[in-house]
Amino acid sequence: MPANRLALIIDDEEPVRDAVADILTLIEVGTITAANGHDGVTHYRERQAEIGVVLLDLKMPGMDGDATLAALQAIDPDVRVILSSGFAENDVARQFAGRGVADFLQKPYDIQTLLAKVQALLDA
Repeated sequence: MPANRLALIIDDEEPVRDAVADILTLIEVGTITAANGHDGVTHYRERQAEIGVVLLDLKMPGMDGDATLAALQAIDPDVRVILSSGFAENDVARQFAGRGVADFLQKPYDIQTLLAKVQALLDA
């Protein structure tokens, strides 16, 4: 696997984590999954050199997406994060304006949109 072809998926819903991991194999992207923000930050700290993109759910119990984003950016200000949420994109864009979020995926998202956004960031 080429350098940085690894995605970290942080989502509290196991079916979402599993589905996204399966979908990313279509473009030969390896995955690491985390069920919460704390585990996601730990995985990122341990393997940040390998991780090219983070898919981060906004609403999670405990450490939510906002706090997780801040923790990831404290480790690496240039971390590439795609936020995902059931909230409207405009609302999320306003909330995270100027926060260095690379992209946004509104749930439920389709396979082609997910693949295109992840591939674009990995190619950047």
